[in-house]
Amino acid sequence: MAGSSLPTLFSEIVFLGVCLCVHLPCCAGLLVLFVMFPGAIQKPEVKYSEVVIDRSQMPKQTVFEKAAGAMKSNFSLPSFTSKDYPATADDSEANDRREVECPPDPHKHFESNYVKTNKYTVLTFLPLNLFLQFHRLANCYFLVIAILASTPLSPVTGTTYWFPLISVLAISAIKDASEDYRRYKSDIEENSRVTEVFNSDTGDFEQVPWKEVTVGSIVRVKTGDEVCTPMVPADLSLLCTSAVDGTCFLETANLDGETNLKIREAPEVLHKHLVGEPHQADGHSVDCKLEKLKALKMKINCHIPDALLYDFNARAEWEGQDIPLSGGASGGQLMQRSTKLKNTKWCIGLAVYTGKETKIQMNMTDPPNKVSNIERKLNVFIVGILMILGLLCLIGAIGAGTMNNSTDLKGAWYLSPQNTSISFNVQKPGTTGFLAFFTFLILLSLLVPISLYVSVEMVKLVISILISSDREMYSEEDDIPSKARSLGLCEELGQINYIFSDKTGTLTQNLMEFKKCSIGGVEYGQGFCEVERAIARRQGRELPEDPIPPPGSQRSSGMLACL
Repeated sequence: MAGSSLPTLFSEIVFLGVCLCVHLPCCAGLLVLFVMFPGAIQKPEVKYSEVVIDRSQMPKQTVFEKAAGAMKSNFSLPSFTSKDYPATADDSEANDRREVECPPDPHKHFESNYVKTNKYTVLTFLPLNLFLQFHRLANCYFLVIAILASTPLSPVTGTTYWFPLISVLAISAIKDASEDYRRYKSDIEENSRVTEVFNSDTGDFEQVPWKEVTVGSIVRVKTGDEVCTPMVPADLSLLCTSAVDGTCFLETANLDGETNLKIREAPEVLHKHLVGEPHQADGHSVDCKLEKLKALKMKINCHIPDALLYDFNARAEWEGQDIPLSGGASGGQLMQRSTKLKNTKWCIGLAVYTGKETKIQMNMTDPPNKVSNIERKLNVFIVGILMILGLLCLIGAIGAGTMNNSTDLKGAWYLSPQNTSISFNVQKPGTTGFLAFFTFLILLSLLVPISLYVSVEMVKLVISILISSDREMYSEEDDIPSKARSLGLCEELGQINYIFSDKTGTLTQNLMEFKKCSIGGVEYGQGFCEVERAIARRQGRELPEDPIPPPGSQRSSGMLACL
């Protein structure tokens, strides 16, 4: 009987071992994550502007459109496109527009001007950070091993596995916390910048931090002020400027990377109403009349916030006049947040979008969980090692079950077969082989090198320190050292696969150096331009080197040229 039951027992053990090897690591890891961190797995919170939709005006949906809508609601998509609900002539314009009043209506509530780019808070740091760290397959694996090592199945104590796992998680958590704290300090610095907002009670401008600017506030941006920054604190609709013609210039490098100045034009009727006569000294600048600004009552009807940087289609209602307002890369009345005022003493605008509803914030995404190529390859290698580990444990489990089922072992009185244990039970060889799989899994778990992840984290830390202290990466002109803002991608430095460049100068430094010029037939300047040197090379002549420019001379932006 024992001989006939041996093949059947062997096949059962093989079947159980294969099932365990394939399904146990994945199921156990997912179960532990969902049980221990249920709060970290939730739908993202999506904020919408207050839009009232009249369902009676919606076109009738077909069966397919209803099914598509049900699928979208199940997947919690944040918004619908125009293809889902095509616009009709009967739709109300109030559904996609907002009304900004000056002075602001206290009963209307809009997004505050406070911005937040950090990922964690004090309450969400621990669960969210652990959830992100367990995206690593090795961390899930060692968590399962540490739990198994704390059970009677383990021949060793659980401390052997808990200590290195907690050390790896703690080092990564400290690194992530330091990076997020730097983002938090950057947010505080931006929200604490000072600007000027008109106070209707005092009839004058007062200095307030950016975070206190609200929709409907009249904001004045100035240049040459040591306290107030020349940057625009919110998306403003231009009302008037210090120029006689109502124009001002903005630098939009924070939006599109362009350093050339963009022009903005205030509405002519508003500009003439709010400013006085030109100064007699220069005749090109004017001052704002505060008494007219105090009595200003107007409404701006504009679109709800969107991510289109230069799109602004609005109309202003003032004293019975309907004034069109527009956007655009150059021209128009929209002044985007984080743009910088240039070549203009001051400008005054009405805040229409603030905080997360500004153009630049609508184009920003949450800080991603950055994973380098090395970590991706490590996860692939870990899968291969786990397969080898599962095969070894399966062989050990089959051997343990076969040994406990042998007749010789049952008759070995000196082994006391009547004294059963988890790893030794001749009465239940199938159960013994099944439990032996986990015992071998714990004993051979060091086949997956957890110390490798500790070494990788330490190497990243050392590389970031070297980058931050590299003298050759220090810019003397701007007094800016190199900074490793993310330790997760230090090893990616220099590993460039593709370069996308829109024009010459994106990856090079555009500098214009004065060489020579001719005025009235008289040459000015020393040295030789590139054209002269090219002609000399063709003629076989050698020209001397250009003289060293005098100290204090500056280069201007532009392409290298010979005048």
